[in-house]
Amino acid sequence: MDFKTDDLIKRAVIELDNHLQVSEISIRVEHGTMTDIKSKEQLEAGTAMQITEARTSSIHELVGEKVKYDLIGKLVEDTGLTRKAIVTILQKISPRTFLKFKANPEEFIIRAGNIINECKAIAVIEHVAYHKLDKKFDSDIFSAAALKGRLGVNAMESQKSLYDLVVVDSQGIEMDFAQNLEKQNEVAVYTKLPGGFYINTPAGHYNPDWAIVFKEDTEIKHIYFVAETKGYAKDEVNDYRDTERIKIECARRHFASISDSAVTYDVVKSYSELRDIITKP
Repeated sequence: MDFKTDDLIKRAVIELDNHLQVSEISIRVEHGTMTDIKSKEQLEAGTAMQITEARTSSIHELVGEKVKYDLIGKLVEDTGLTRKAIVTILQKISPRTFLKFKANPEEFIIRAGNIINECKAIAVIEHVAYHKLDKKFDSDIFSAAALKGRLGVNAMESQKSLYDLVVVDSQGIEMDFAQNLEKQNEVAVYTKLPGGFYINTPAGHYNPDWAIVFKEDTEIKHIYFVAETKGYAKDEVNDYRDTERIKIECARRHFASISDSAVTYDVVKSYSELRDIITKP
């Protein structure tokens, strides 16, 4: 992976100025008096005390400089960039954006780090290359965790999966997809991929949804199709948030590299869309 730091800094500054939102922490202090207690209900309702003074202050007004935050060091730790790059980004963002740090330092650090990481991933994605290694996932990943689900809610019985039970993340698209796989004669076997199976990407680990083996006539045709089922049409991938889009692009390159394009990967939202892809000449 490689990228130009100057381009990353420029992109990060624009994204931080346009999209960094930090909720302001404020504390309300009320003073009051209570001359007598007329009833238990008054105490429970909080109306026994008469408020004589109330003031709302920002966390910065109350705490001031008493609590120190290593803004630069923490962003270096969260993003993996150099101190020089982080300092340059903080110097170039608008004063209005930087003032948000006083409103909520911890949230500023978390959200700014996330935005910079997304910018870094976008900058890197154009230069990502996967090279095949001898390492393999052990088959134990399919039995490491117990399947837990409720039949008819997020689980269904299966005749073609690796398991007697298929557990999905949602009752909508994924459940419909699994039900369609069960009905197709051309599907030899399929599985919902476990969390232990993942692809390394600049935006973090990525876990595709399905692995499917198709057959042609009576012969097993070893076309393994690893599909990501999403509620978007195939031509709407750009509507994903940047992190998801980056992971999907990395998955395409990963499977193309390790299999000489024998393993097909794509984003689909229905079995019919999947069928159109695998039947293309």
